[in-house]
Parts: sequence; C-alpha cells; structure tokens
Amino acid sequence: MSFTTKILTVKDGNKTLLSWNYGDDWRHIESVENAENHLRDFDDFLVTLDAQGDRCEMVKRLTLIEQNFSKLRKKEVERSRIAEEDQRRRDTIKVVEKGQILANRRQERERRKTQEISLLRPNSNDDFSSQTLPRKMDRAERSKTTTVGDSVVVGGPSTVVASSANSSHISAVDVDMRKTPSFTTRRGNSVSRNSTSRWEDLGAIDMRGFVDRKQDLQSGSKRATIRSWKNYYTILCGQLMCFFKDESSFYENIAAAPPVYIYGARCEPFPEYVKRKHAFRLATQDGAEYIFACSD
Repeated sequence: MSFTTKILTVKDGNKTLLSWNYGDDWRHIESVENAENHLRDFDDFLVTLDAQGDRCEMVKRLTLIEQNFSKLRKKEVERSRIAEEDQRRRDTIKVVEKGQILANRRQERERRKTQEISLLRPNSNDDFSSQTLPRKMDRAERSKTTTVGDSVVVGGPSTVVASSANSSHISAVDVDMRKTPSFTTRRGNSVSRNSTSRWEDLGAIDMRGFVDRKQDLQSGSKRATIRSWKNYYTILCGQLMCFFKDESSFYENIAAAPPVYIYGARCEPFPEYVKRKHAFRLATQDGAEYIFACSD
C-alpha cells in the first residue's frame, strides 16, 4: 500500500504556502529510495513553514491593534460617563444656587414688608419720636412761640429753650410727639385730597416733590442689579421716604418703589457726581446706598 500525501496550496500575492499531511503508516514504504524522497519533501515543507513566520507575526500584530482599539473604546466610554456625571452635578449645583437666590430674595421682601408694617404703626416711644427730622412749624406753633419769645429747638422735639429780654432763665416746655403717618405704600384704598390736607395739619409730611433717584448698593452693601436713574414723586414723612410715579399715584395710594427707612442714615452732598446737579448721597443702616438729584 502506498504512502498517502495531501498537499494544500494557498495563494496570496506572489507567495504559495504548501501544507503536507502525511499518513502514519511508514510500514508500507516499498524502498529506501522512496523513503528518502519523502524525507526530502518533508524537509522542504519545514522550510516553507519557516518562510511563512512573518505572516504569523502580522496576524499577532493585528490582534494587538484590535486589543488597543478596544481599550481606547472603553476609555472613551468611561470619559463620556464621567462627563455626563459632571454635567449632572453642575446642573444640580445650579438648581441649588438658584433656589438659594430665590430664598434670599423672598426673605428680603419679607424683611422689607415687616419693616414697612412696623414703621407705619403708631409708636409712643419718646426716643423714637425724638429722632425725627425737623419740620416746618405751622401757624399755630409760630403763634405760640411768638408769645413766649424767640425759641430754639434743642436735641429734639421734647424740649424747647425759651429766651426773652426780661428773663434769662431756661424753661422746658412740653411739645406734642410726632405722629407717624397712617398711609401705606402698597396698593389700597384711594386717598382723598382732604385727608392729605389733614396730614399736613398734623405735620406728618415734611416735604414733597419730584426727585431723581439712583440706587448704587442694595441691602447688605451688595451691588444693585438696576442702577439706572428714575424720577419719583417723593414724600418725606418723619423717618420714611416714599416714592410714587406722580402726584395722582400718591393720592390713589399706589407706590412705585419700596420706601426707604432713613433712621440713622448718613446723608451728605455729592458734588463729585458731575452728571447731575444738586446731587447728594444717602447711606442707610442696612448697607444700601442711594444717589438723589434735585432740579432746584
């Protein structure tokens, strides 16, 4: 029985791969010469295999490239996941910060509302009333002072120093306390002109008129968001400055801006501001700062 040989030829470009598969039955070789021929063929086959080693290395290199590409893909996926997590965290922080800003604004509105209500309530404290600004005396008060003599207000409205040609002693005279205005700066019932004249008789309103206002700092010495000039019909009554769009809005009791509490505030001329004439600066106790300008 003859020796079985199978040859598989693979063509790739100019190279040919020869693969030999030999049978296991060496007992049926007919002669020594035939065996030597088969051995030479097998050696040639081994040489052919060695010549194809570069192709095997190329296959290995392709496998490593695929592995590196897979690692790069995994890294890209991981970076994308980390970026999404960072974006979600930043969005959460923005939402929390926005909520805090809204809460601070709400607290500021509540604080101003509470302050406004407390100011508009009548107060019988002498210390509080003694800090009100001086007001113009009406005819009745002027007639009283002329009968006593020349008078000068000392410290506040609680005492008056009287001096005359015949007497040089000092006497204390009781003066009525200032009355806190009973109107509100929020929308409410309309106010008639007769009630306005009644306020003037009581001395509740010290001054009125149109004034330009600009806010530089808000409460807490923070930079104001809106720093433009606005013209208001301003009412000065005691320790409160109220702002209306015009005189009609004042009579209808419609405020155009929150009132400013001037108790303990610092007011000084502001000649350095050359853009407006007759400018003065007002700094309140809560850290807010305003610039006012009058036409006259």
